[in-house]
Amino acid sequence: MQLILDKYFFQVWSVITKVAYLIGIKFTISIFHFLGYLANYFCEKEREISKTQLEFSGFKNSDEIIKNNFIHVSKALGEIIHLKSYIKNKSFTYTGYEELESKIDNGVVALSAHIGSFELLAAYHAELGSNLYVVGRNINYLSAQNTLEKIRTDYGAKTVWRENSNSLRVLSKGLKTKGVVAALIDQDTTLDSRFSKFFNLD
Repeated sequence: MQLILDKYFFQVWSVITKVAYLIGIKFTISIFHFLGYLANYFCEKEREISKTQLEFSGFKNSDEIIKNNFIHVSKALGEIIHLKSYIKNKSFTYTGYEELESKIDNGVVALSAHIGSFELLAAYHAELGSNLYVVGRNINYLSAQNTLEKIRTDYGAKTVWRENSNSLRVLSKGLKTKGVVAALIDQDTTLDSRFSKFFNLD
């Protein structure tokens, strides 16, 4: 399965993108909503991981949360296709850019989580002129990783893969040149890291 996805992901994504442009935002999001609903039943490994983490955090009846999470992530993928339209029509609200700009002389590290339309947030910052570096770990499927990097390059962000040997040097240069280094840090990793207090749990 991984070999198939690696080989054909970009081609499939290209077809999906073309169809999405034809049917418009509303129908695209409806279709991705349904795909997320299906993913909840087919992605058993991811569902079990989510269930374990939520129960650890005190959520006993987690099935509805997990289903909605799959739907949310899938809809966010649909939104990526229409990023330019969202930004052109300003189909969202956003605050805080002025505060960020006031601190940009020293470079900015922006930390968030996989909540909301995080790619739209990054694309909008790039549209406003931010020198944006997005940090991420390598994706399991190389073709998906290359596709995501191309999407980010197209909207003006530089993707820095954590495993690359020169990643620290690139990020350091970005901060020294008044860049914004953005990362989504709500993932468990195999690196040395520190757990933050979350849901009153250490």
